[in-house]
Amino acid sequence: MTVHDVVGCRVIFDDLESLYKFRSAFNRSRFYHKRRQKARHDGSKVDAYNYIETPKASGYRGIHDVFEYRAKQSGPSRAVGGEKWNGLHIEIQYRTRVQHAWATAVEICDNFTDNHGKFSNAPEDYLRYFILASEILARHFEPTASRQLNLTDVELKSEFLVLEGQHGMLRTLVGVQPSQAEFSFSKHTLLIFNEGSDGTEVRTYPDFRAAIKAYFELERVKSDGVDVVLVAADDPESVRFGFRNYFSDAREFVSMMDAAMA
Repeated sequence: MTVHDVVGCRVIFDDLESLYKFRSAFNRSRFYHKRRQKARHDGSKVDAYNYIETPKASGYRGIHDVFEYRAKQSGPSRAVGGEKWNGLHIEIQYRTRVQHAWATAVEICDNFTDNHGKFSNAPEDYLRYFILASEILARHFEPTASRQLNLTDVELKSEFLVLEGQHGMLRTLVGVQPSQAEFSFSKHTLLIFNEGSDGTEVRTYPDFRAAIKAYFELERVKSDGVDVVLVAADDPESVRFGFRNYFSDAREFVSMMDAAMA
């Protein structure tokens, strides 16, 4: 197994202003890790993974900052032995609630339909459905860069309703009951999703070493269709909110689409 990332972090904000303010302050912080950027032809730097200014063709919006890990080499707090992790990646995802609701809905529908819209591997009309949904949400809640400049609002809504009539994604999501199963909570949580079973298995660990050991063991033996993620969070609601797709919870997406379409 090849490990590319040391850790990933998802941060979700109420609005774009809060997102940009936090990200700007965070990237001014003093740390040793190097943020990856792309170089323009003139040598200037540009965000490598800013999918708000330039949404993905799939409709995905959000910003990813990717850092190359660098252990502190000197001083009283130097990272003894940390040099072996140098060069591995730390990824931080920034999303608004709107962007998170859309991404969650895509993953839930992928699970129910056996498509892979998250990776743009699905029938064209399925992919088009979520492209239009992303644009509708963006125009209504947080006007940003558009992927559908050639469509008026009326045309956008009309095409979406045709596809909704064909596939009934919203109707399906309305009928999906989010998992409300209670689970004992400790700071480190393993979410185990199996396409062949109902619901998500949740395992919690008070100790990080025990959690990471269990994670790598599951990664070693898991079969196709099984997805495992290790989450560190302060309370169970943070786990449910940040990883709603694992709990089949698309309620916020449905509510937002209803408001935007109205």
